[in-house]
This record gives sequence, C-alpha cells and structure tokens, in this order.
Amino acid sequence: MKKFVSAILALLLVSSISVCVFAAPSRQATVKKDHTGGTATYTYKPKTGDITVTVDLKKGYKFKGWTISSDYEIVSGSLNSTTLVLRPKKGVEVKNMANIATPAFTKDSSSTTKKSSGGGSSSPKTSDNGMAIPMLALLALGGVVVSSKKLSK
Repeated sequence: MKKFVSAILALLLVSSISVCVFAAPSRQATVKKDHTGGTATYTYKPKTGDITVTVDLKKGYKFKGWTISSDYEIVSGSLNSTTLVLRPKKGVEVKNMANIATPAFTKDSSSTTKKSSGGGSSSPKTSDNGMAIPMLALLALGGVVVSSKKLSK
C-alpha cells in the first residue's frame, strides 16, 4: 500500500509541476537590442511572418539607416526610415531577430534629436496557471492522507 500511495503522490507532484511549465505559444515576440546610438526593437508576428523593426535614438545621435543581413523582403518602410517591416523570403528561417537588421547611427551635431515611438516594454501574456492551484491542493490532500495513515498505525 505504501508503494502505491508513494507512486500516486510522485505522479501528482510531477503533473502539478508540468502544468506550471507548459504555456500557450506567444502571439508575438519582442526583442530589444542596445546599440551605440540607440535601441532597436524587433517584433515578430507569427501569423503573417512579418518582423517590425523600430529604433529609439539616444540623445546626440542621428539614425543613418538599416543593414539587412539575410534574404528578407521589405514589406513597408525603407532602409532609411526608423520603422521597417520585413518578411523572410521562402526557405529563410528566423533564428535570431536581433541579427536580421542592424541600425547605423552618426553623431548629431545639432541640439535636437528625433526619437521614434517604440512599442511597450512588457512582453505579452502567454497563459495563466489555472490548473496549478487545484493540482497542488490535490497533492497536499495526498500528503494529509499519507500522514493520517502513518499516525493511525
């Protein structure tokens, strides 16, 4: 009987832990990369396969343009605009978004600096852990049953 109860408790423990780990895939992924003259934000949208790239300039710098590192087509914007939407060509796999397009900057000799509007700084919610609490409660109940059996002997 002890082995059976121990096996059930171990199974409940493993299943309750795995419920917390698994999450639904994110609707979009966002990566930020700092550069000398500003921060580049890369946002991937899996439904369309598009990658939106924006740049936020640091004070004292001007945006010069983008350098694209692989086979991507420009959906909107241009190599000189602060916001660019790219789509990988057929057969190109997106592995590291931060290496797709690299911004170039120059020192700004004037006193005014333009700054583009970037996305939010929070990542999208992937899933809630609605099953974690019931599983942990079931696990605790199993512990109470085992403890009460041991105390009654």
